[in-house]
Order: sequence, then structure tokens, then C-alpha cells
Amino acid sequence: MREHRFAVESGLELYGREHGATDGPTIVALHGLTRNSEDFDSFAAYLPDGWRMLALDFRGRGQSDYDPNWQQYVPAMYVRDVREVLQQAEIDRAVFLGTSLGGLVTMLLASVTPELAAGAILNDIGCEIDPRGLARIQQYTGKLPPVASWGDARDQVKLVYGETLPGLDDDDFELLARRSFAEDANGIPVLRFDPNIGRAIRELDMELGDMWTRLDDMRDVPMLLLRGENSDILSREVAIRMQSQHPQLTLVEVLDRGHVPLLNESDSVAAIHAFLEPLA
Repeated sequence: MREHRFAVESGLELYGREHGATDGPTIVALHGLTRNSEDFDSFAAYLPDGWRMLALDFRGRGQSDYDPNWQQYVPAMYVRDVREVLQQAEIDRAVFLGTSLGGLVTMLLASVTPELAAGAILNDIGCEIDPRGLARIQQYTGKLPPVASWGDARDQVKLVYGETLPGLDDDDFELLARRSFAEDANGIPVLRFDPNIGRAIRELDMELGDMWTRLDDMRDVPMLLLRGENSDILSREVAIRMQSQHPQLTLVEVLDRGHVPLLNESDSVAAIHAFLEPLA
């Protein structure tokens, strides 16, 4: 794993972690709303030979700088950031792998500049967001109480994600906690995202526009849509409609997962490998 920092025009530094080959076909991986680039370490173990993957931390997450202006925590700014990173990393074409928010950013980017996208993998996100899941996420984002120990952190992660990720044991939730929290100067775990992100999603217009039109604008971009079987964010009806509307979209349901698949499931790995093979 190789680490990078990118200075973007707005004055912030963004963090990225690179896996696999040092050249060749590239995956640019974009995480979910309150997550970070370490989530893609799970898939990095299954990265096909010859591929490299650059996973980014959006502003306000992980090891990227927090934005002093919380009103800039919107998808349009994330798209701008990604385009700047691509220029600095000299990546002129890539397969984009977007989980949840990262999938929305992928769609925004690929609909405006489809020449950048050799392909798009959307992880449990689509043209419409189920209000049930949105309400659940808004309920806890930026509102979770502080924890006092790593045991508390593991229990909090289990409380938030336990129903959507059945079958995980305490070791799995410990790993998720280590990716979700970092230790402060006193050794206390603190969440690895700016709490103002929660304020942004509750108070701001996310400026997505008509995502069905954006899907049409991506008609020439091969797509893989992964849906957690029990997702409360991407309904089966929306996923099927997307498949019928896009001529190059493959839909795969990941069994026994809600929002979101972790990308280390056998269903996820097999689907991604099959999708990437003709794009190498």
C-alpha cells in the first residue's frame, strides 16, 4: 500500500491510498458518506493481477483535511476534488468504484465527463434513494455520542451497522471500528469524520439534479450495480428500472447484506472480477 497527499485548489489536502500495480488499468475508489478510504482495504486483497486501485478520502473524512466551511460538504465539491486529484495523479481514464455517496459522485462525474470513465461500479446506490434509509442515516450522522474505549467504539459500530451486516462477529466489528475511529492524544477513539457533515446533509440541498437523466448521459459507460439484498437505500424496483434503462448495466444482488456490501463477499468479488475482465 502506497500513500499520497493531494493539494486541491480550495486549499485543503486530500489523502489517498494506492494498492496493487504501479501502472496499468486503474480503479478510483470513492467511499460512503461518513466512511473513508480504508474501507476498500477489504477489496484490495482481491484486486485482480495487473490492476491498481487509488482509494481517496473525501474532504472531512479519514486523513484528508476538514473543511472550515461546512457548506462545501456537497457532491459537486467532491466531484471537483476528484477531478483535481485525477489530474495530479495523471489518471486520464479509470474504472470508478463508488460506495453510497461515492457512487453518486461517480454518476455525477461520469455523466458530465464520460470520457474519464472506462467503467462504473455502484455499490448500493442508484438514481433514487429510499426515504427509509435516508432517514436512518440522517438520524445518526454527526449525532453519535463520544466513546471512552475501543470496546465502546466496537459496540457503537455494531449498533449502527449490525442489522445491515448480519453474520459479522466481534472481530469483524472491531476491524470496522478501527477503520471508523482514530485515537486522540489521550488514546481515546474519536470518529474519523467532521461532525459538520451531518449538518450539511440535514440543511443543504445536495444538488444532485435528475439522476435518471444522468444515467442516460452514461449510456456509453459500462456499469455494474451491486445491491445489498436487504438494502433500505437502493430499492429492488429502482435497481431493476436502472438495469432496463441502461444498455450496459449489470445488476448483482449481494446476499445477506443491507447498506452496504463490504466488497469482500464472494458475490461482490466475483461480480467485480467479471466486470473488470474485459476492461483490462
